Amino acid sequence: YVFDETCTNLSVYEHHTKDVIQAAVKGFD
Repeated sequence: YVFDETCTNLSVYEHHTKDVIQAAVKGFD
Protein backbone atom coordinates (compact mmCIF):
# COMPACT_ATOMS: atom_id res chain seq x y z
CA TYR A 1 0.00 0.00 0.00
CA VAL A 2 1.07 3.56 -0.64
CA PHE A 3 0.24 6.23 1.92
CA ASP A 4 0.65 9.96 1.43
CA GLU A 5 2.21 12.38 3.90
CA THR A 6 -1.16 13.22 5.47
CA CYS A 7 -1.55 9.72 6.87
CA THR A 8 -0.47 9.28 10.47
CA ASN A 9 1.65 6.38 11.62
CA LEU A 10 -1.35 5.22 13.63
CA SER A 11 -3.64 5.03 10.61
CA VAL A 12 -1.00 3.11 8.66
CA TYR A 13 -0.46 0.78 11.61
CA GLU A 14 -4.19 0.20 12.06
CA HIS A 15 -4.63 -0.50 8.35
CA HIS A 16 -1.91 -3.15 8.31
CA THR A 17 -3.05 -4.60 11.63
CA LYS A 18 -6.57 -5.11 10.27
CA ASP A 19 -5.15 -6.92 7.23
CA VAL A 20 -3.08 -9.20 9.46
CA ILE A 21 -6.01 -9.94 11.77
CA GLN A 22 -8.31 -10.68 8.83
CA ALA A 23 -5.71 -13.00 7.32
CA ALA A 24 -5.30 -14.77 10.66
CA VAL A 25 -9.07 -15.18 11.06
CA LYS A 26 -9.35 -16.62 7.56
CA GLY A 27 -6.53 -19.00 8.41
CA PHE A 28 -8.52 -20.31 11.40
CA ASP A 29 -11.74 -20.76 9.43
